[in-house]
Amino acid sequence: MLENLLRDISGLFGQMNPSEERLLANTHTFFNVINTLVWLPFTGFMVYLVKKIIPGEDLTLTRGTTFIDDRMLSTPYVAIDQVKKEIVYMHGIASDMVCDSVKGFLDSDGDVIKKIKRHEDIVNEVEEELLYFIQKIPQAQLNDIDIRTLDKYFAIVDDIESIADDANDITDFIEDRLDNRLEFSKDAQDTIEEVYEIICDVLDKSVELIETHDLEIAAEILEVEERLDEMQIQFRNENISRIKRADKKACDPNSGILLLEILDSMEHISDQMADIAHSIIEIYEERELKSYEDDVKVV
Repeated sequence: MLENLLRDISGLFGQMNPSEERLLANTHTFFNVINTLVWLPFTGFMVYLVKKIIPGEDLTLTRGTTFIDDRMLSTPYVAIDQVKKEIVYMHGIASDMVCDSVKGFLDSDGDVIKKIKRHEDIVNEVEEELLYFIQKIPQAQLNDIDIRTLDKYFAIVDDIESIADDANDITDFIEDRLDNRLEFSKDAQDTIEEVYEIICDVLDKSVELIETHDLEIAAEILEVEERLDEMQIQFRNENISRIKRADKKACDPNSGILLLEILDSMEHISDQMADIAHSIIEIYEERELKSYEDDVKVV
């Protein structure tokens, strides 16, 4: 019977009278194909399980700075351009941290905490190395506008580090929610999601602003920041009203307090992006003023 089965399998490969060696080879191939088909539907689950058991590092990020090098100090104008690229890179990491942390809070996902804290370490390393590099750029070879540009870049780096700190603070809120098994009403969830979507969109605009120095983008960021300030006041008043009613069906007081804290963190993030926008506007205005003064001198 076994021999007949092996010959039937070989028949699937178009071989009617195979040798014993070919019978075994065909059977082995057939077994592998069937085994693959059986496990194929479980591939996603197996990947998830392996990641749970052996969590890996985020291979897309490296420790420390990426674009700057002390050899660039001999050409300060090149160094300034590379500083801008490093700032964009740093901002990208901080932006992902914010969006990942808020989403983790919404989903009660504690797994994101380690990733955020690892990225916080990377941002801190980039900040330290970048600020040290900026201080080493020989200002004697720069004009006044470039010196002030570096001053603004210095401030922007500090703003980005504050954004990363806020994202890290949100991981504490995730732990608080999980440890105390806090639930939120649909209205509260909708409130966080609404602000979350706005913040992530403005973070993308902020990165683009640093790359392009586009004043229209700066104006959009400042406009959104004002709108978020108004929304923050509205949400705070509504939430305090629910807490005062002490109606746990409407709002658990502990959940209400945590809601205010995460909204405060996101509002502070929008403030930091507004500061970045103001810095870019000042860089543009100073360059325009210098260009105007040079034109007047020529006339």
